[in-house]
Amino acid sequence: MLGNVLNPKMGVFYVSFLPQFIPAGHSPVSWTFLLVTIHVLIGTLWSLTLITATRYAPAS
Repeated sequence: MLGNVLNPKMGVFYVSFLPQFIPAGHSPVSWTFLLVTIHVLIGTLWSLTLITATRYAPAS
């Protein structure tokens, strides 16, 4: 997660990609917070899935 914070490409992603999902006439701050929260949750679930999969993988 810290890699995403320090990566300037993530800022470009948020500025260019996410605004298209904010409905017109609604608060952009609350919608941006919701979309960022969803993105963080998906990233966390993916990381936990990889951790769990490698934990039970056979050692070589």
